[in-house]
Amino acid sequence: MKLQPIAPSSTADSAAIPPVFARPWFISLLLATVTFLVFRQVTTFPFVEFDDQDYVVSNARVQGGLTADNVVWALGSSYASNWHPVTRISHMLDVELFGAEAAVPHLVNLLLDPFFADALRKAQSAWRRVIQTAVKLGIPAPTLSSALNYYDGYRAERLPANLLQAQRDYFGAHTYERVDKPRGQVFHTNWTGRGGSTAASTYTA
Repeated sequence: MKLQPIAPSSTADSAAIPPVFARPWFISLLLATVTFLVFRQVTTFPFVEFDDQDYVVSNARVQGGLTADNVVWALGSSYASNWHPVTRISHMLDVELFGAEAAVPHLVNLLLDPFFADALRKAQSAWRRVIQTAVKLGIPAPTLSSALNYYDGYRAERLPANLLQAQRDYFGAHTYERVDKPRGQVFHTNWTGRGGSTAASTYTA
């Protein structure tokens, strides 16, 4: 199939757009203004209730800011059953620069904005139909499908991490938590029937 070239816009069409609106500086200013207005409101968002409590809010080392002792601690010790030195140091730097507030760390995602959240919620049905049609016709749509996967993952209350936790417990007896039990109560399953004496218990981070 031969593609037809796109005809250039006519002088009349170009004349219909005021010159100032077509200037790069005006478009840049407009984008910067819209971005600022959207992100400004997230400065009032609090910390989330997932990992923020363990890694930031209740972590005395992180709350102490970026000091030599805290960096040595981040590099040489585990916390909340994980060894994440770069994560801890980045949180320390946030505290050092911006204080122990959630405002700056939460300036991250437009999906938190009510306007965009509502717009995507209304558009997702058509979005899914487009991807479904592309799959049926064998048309690659990697950007659209990846974006939808990200959107579904970001808004989902529960994700398939239970499989990941089961694998970690199977291979390394790392234990796991259950959504029907109190937070912090951990369990271990003898998946093969030939395991050792590892027992489930609570832990002190």
